[in-house]
Amino acid sequence: MKTSDLLIDKDVLTLVTEPNSNQLGQIEKWLRAENNEKDEGFFRNWDTITGAFNNNQLWVTTLNDFPIGFVVIYISDSSLTAVIDIAEVKPSERKRGVGRRMVDETLNTFRTQGVLAVRLECRPISSESFWKKMGFRHYPDKFPKSPFELYKPLIETLSPSKTKRSKSTIGLWNCELYSAKRQKAEWIWELDLLEDQITLRQPIIFPVLSDWKVQLCRNNHELFSEKVKRFPSNEGIFDGFLIVRQLIL
Repeated sequence: MKTSDLLIDKDVLTLVTEPNSNQLGQIEKWLRAENNEKDEGFFRNWDTITGAFNNNQLWVTTLNDFPIGFVVIYISDSSLTAVIDIAEVKPSERKRGVGRRMVDETLNTFRTQGVLAVRLECRPISSESFWKKMGFRHYPDKFPKSPFELYKPLIETLSPSKTKRSKSTIGLWNCELYSAKRQKAEWIWELDLLEDQITLRQPIIFPVLSDWKVQLCRNNHELFSEKVKRFPSNEGIFDGFLIVRQLIL
């Protein structure tokens, strides 16, 4: 059993990343009760929850060893991105900061495993304000995603702009190559490289589509102008994100 402890007042709140079947059964009881009494909660997703348990994708939050919350998570094959599919706190334990601390610890655990970005879908939509308080944001304008979908980089990233001021940049168009000829880049990153001249001081982590156009310029010379999926970096595109920490020239 892998755990991480946090304190709530004098009680110990623990994130268990390898829960046991007894803890799963306790979760089933309060999910079933919530569903029967209020027709709310995620009991209707019980097959998903048990599937996650069987695949080590269910993390449980316990208070003094009793389960009071859980998250269903998926970490990509690349281990660079993750999804929070379901998150719930037991109704009797809400409005105590349990959800915030559970998500904080979930994100911290992702970081220790090398995850760089997390995405999720707000269901119910009433959860949107909570996720925004946790630092999640909507996808960029003109991005073909559901308005319920949010994402969050887990490390400090290089911020884009719409103007080009330096000689070395990465530009991104929110369209394919044939359309990009008639448009300016929608986002531009001014490259700040370390002494090796290939490692970014702050990485780029940004949601993209694989067929969008991306351009790399060094000292005002265009070195690359192609689809995102062909971008020359050690990471490139992973699970809907352009991830650039180091250039390959």
